[in-house]
Amino acid sequence: MTKYYSRQIPQVETPLKNFFISTMAQVYPEDRGTNYAIRDGRKAGQLVAEAIRNEQWAAANRRKPVAVLKRI
Repeated sequence: MTKYYSRQIPQVETPLKNFFISTMAQVYPEDRGTNYAIRDGRKAGQLVAEAIRNEQWAAANRRKPVAVLKRI
């Protein structure tokens, strides 16, 4: 463990779209027990579910091309 390790712990959300990280390294400085792994896994899962819902909503609300019929 290096000095100021807590400043280096990565966030669950990353700069990459729809890419999340959840590791035991993020539990620091708390005890690395299973209950913390479950807590953090659920947090990451909620972020993933929210991203999926947002993508589905965006896809459902995109403007679809309108067919134009010409009279001949």
